[in-house]
Amino acid sequence: MFQNLDIINYVAYLSLAVFSALLIGSIAAYRDFKSGKISNKLIIIGLEVGLILLLYSVLTGALTVNLFWQALLNAAVALVIGYALWYFDFWAAGDAKLFFIFALLLPFRFYWRSFLPVFPSLVILINVFIPFSIFIFLQSLFAVVKKTFLFFKQDKAKIRLEEATRRFFQQIKINYLSYLGVITVFGLILILFQLVRLEAEKFIGNLTWGRGGLFFLMIFLGTFTGYIAKNKKLILVAVVGLALYVAVKRFFYSQNLLLDIVRMTEGSLFYLVGIGLLGWLSGFYEKNSQNKNLHFASWLFFGVILTILINGPLFLLF
Repeated sequence: MFQNLDIINYVAYLSLAVFSALLIGSIAAYRDFKSGKISNKLIIIGLEVGLILLLYSVLTGALTVNLFWQALLNAAVALVIGYALWYFDFWAAGDAKLFFIFALLLPFRFYWRSFLPVFPSLVILINVFIPFSIFIFLQSLFAVVKKTFLFFKQDKAKIRLEEATRRFFQQIKINYLSYLGVITVFGLILILFQLVRLEAEKFIGNLTWGRGGLFFLMIFLGTFTGYIAKNKKLILVAVVGLALYVAVKRFFYSQNLLLDIVRMTEGSLFYLVGIGLLGWLSGFYEKNSQNKNLHFASWLFFGVILTILINGPLFLLF
């Protein structure tokens, strides 16, 4: 990928890009920690520096024109993904903009162990959300254990437990249709995702980096379940599309399609249970945590550092 390039200019571009990404990341993390905000001025500076470095690299022969356009495409996709995550309340607008800047600044050299032509910066997201998910899981587990311990230390703990259990089942009885809807939609997403894997096994295999990557992607998709469950038209379109696909595939191509789907779905129950547990723990943490600001800019910065050190996703270490 880097043949016939000016090595000296390339090293200069690489050094300046990494230095800029680390400097902007450290400033953004510090300001987010102090004030909970990322200034637009810092984002604009990062955008200007990123574009100047890319133009410099092309003019000096450090990068080819093709790599230049690939870098811009990668940054554009990162902007769209960042906007989508902001729209669905995954992170703040400043975090979305910061991710876009990181995608623009960080050279492709740091994705070489899992290079995806259209969106190599997906590696940054993975290296952000894996440690972030582990942190939330441990914090949530600690909060559950602590609250359970304090609960049983109270007087009349047995009576309180019975009351809490009764309220829990009452909630299920009242909202069982809503719960069934969410489970059905998630099951639909699961089947659709498995069918995509079946049709594009090689590409998706590279994308997911094995079982760990699949688990990450299922968590990512599972978080959209609540939003999809509220959109009946979208659910109807997905069901009709799935039915048509199964009918065509079953009668014209594969006689074992339904059996394949059942096997894949059974194999994914582990992910379903894991995602449900993580979702419950994260909800418990969010409800009971005193610190509502997780300073996500620091997690983004940490993900960039991991990407630079590993040259790929965290999955490759295991």
